[in-house]
Amino acid sequence: MQKRIACFWLFVVVLIASFTVVTEAAIERKVDKFDGKVSLNSTIDYLSPFQRVAFFKTISPQPEQSTYGLFFAIRSFDEWWFFSKQPAELKVDDGETIYKLLVFDTMSEMKGGVTNYVLLTGVAIFPHPDAINLLHKAKKATFRIHFDNQPAVIWDVPADVLKEWKDVIATEK
Repeated sequence: MQKRIACFWLFVVVLIASFTVVTEAAIERKVDKFDGKVSLNSTIDYLSPFQRVAFFKTISPQPEQSTYGLFFAIRSFDEWWFFSKQPAELKVDDGETIYKLLVFDTMSEMKGGVTNYVLLTGVAIFPHPDAINLLHKAKKATFRIHFDNQPAVIWDVPADVLKEWKDVIATEK
């Protein structure tokens, strides 16, 4: 569990540090030379209403220890958005079944001065393997993300993003 927490916070720091960089959809692959784990990240910026959406996979030398995660972030100058710890929800192919995705953690950070500030907020979700299998087979995926102080956002994953996530899921090494 501690490794999972450390991986999550490292991922959050990298995402926050690069908020001003515009990225196009591309899978980034990194190998940890210490333990041999491979990290795959699909990070896309400016997918309204989110500043950043990331889907990541850590492939362990022991396949049963591989993990997946989702990260949604909002950067706001004039409105407060605080992600809720209430489970996110996933609906696949417009089906009636709604799958609950437990929120691992939320974060908020205010940067700037008294009159010039930006609020960075994010939520990390570690989807259950069943949800990963559903995403891998899906033609369409829709999430409902909850906030403490705003209405929930219903977000349809764009087809090209879903395809990239499927590529991440399918990658073995």
